[in-house]
Amino acid sequence: MRRSIILIAVAAFFLVGTISQAHAEFPTKPITLLCPFGAGSTTDLASRSLSNCAKKFFSQPIVVVNQPGASGVLAAATTAKGKPDGYTILMGRVSCNAAVPALNKTIPYKVDDFTFVGITEITPFIICVRADAPYQTLQALVDAIKAEPGKLSYGTSGALSMLDIVGMMLLDAAGLPKNAAVSVPYKGDGDAKTSLLGGHTQFLPNNLSPMMDVIKSGMVRGLAVTTEQRLEMFPDIPTVAEAGYPTLTNAVGWSGIFGPKNMPKEVVTTYAEMLQKLKTDEEWLRTTQNLGALPAVMTPGESEKFVMDQYDKFLRIGEKMDIVIQ
Repeated sequence: MRRSIILIAVAAFFLVGTISQAHAEFPTKPITLLCPFGAGSTTDLASRSLSNCAKKFFSQPIVVVNQPGASGVLAAATTAKGKPDGYTILMGRVSCNAAVPALNKTIPYKVDDFTFVGITEITPFIICVRADAPYQTLQALVDAIKAEPGKLSYGTSGALSMLDIVGMMLLDAAGLPKNAAVSVPYKGDGDAKTSLLGGHTQFLPNNLSPMMDVIKSGMVRGLAVTTEQRLEMFPDIPTVAEAGYPTLTNAVGWSGIFGPKNMPKEVVTTYAEMLQKLKTDEEWLRTTQNLGALPAVMTPGESEKFVMDQYDKFLRIGEKMDIVIQ
């Protein structure tokens, strides 16, 4: 009996050692990073920047796979239902990981059906019009919407996408109903941008990143940005608070790494340590800033709190505007 107990103890010791070694060696094969939006989108560029810089810290590549659809819900659902081994992760976004779960209860996952690995960046929104539009200020745009309800339109990347939600938040902040301006859905923020440039829509609340080139070229005028301070690269564009709509400061985008629920702690730690190294990686910092985002790497615990706070804000907004789908 004593000999059997000793043998079991020895076997258990080696088993624990083998498991610990397996986790310590993670990753042992390529990792799939699901991008919930199409090629060239803000999320796609952020995904590829992270993938490129992660080569310095991981022995295996992180391969970006675009899986667009339903405001990011398709890729998020794939991740939530995936095997929690760390080899399929999601470049989560505010839309599919906070806003849509708060506003649409029919999607196939909940806000906490994930492992919160780490928020990486904050992306401000900017409300834009074409350079030849008559609206010189955000207030002038709002006044035009009030004057002829239902005439002006704005592009979105889908129903209840962040572009759609920020547009409704603007209308709500101005004391207008959500149908005071027409929301026109497109496949992504790039298509919504093209629509604005073509004159098919009259204004666009979009992520800063895809709008930087057309603002710099003078094709588009930025009326207000959702940061608390003016952007260093566009010092002439007022903040939403300066423009008279301080509640729109809550309208920010963000990116972060999410995995299926119940990922091994050791794997989460490996990812979290890699993300912390990005905070001092000059290449990643430079690329992120050039894409119009603000580096904001958070720990898993900080990320979970941040996301749940965002979820609660969107739920309150949705209930106020009566747009929650049950």
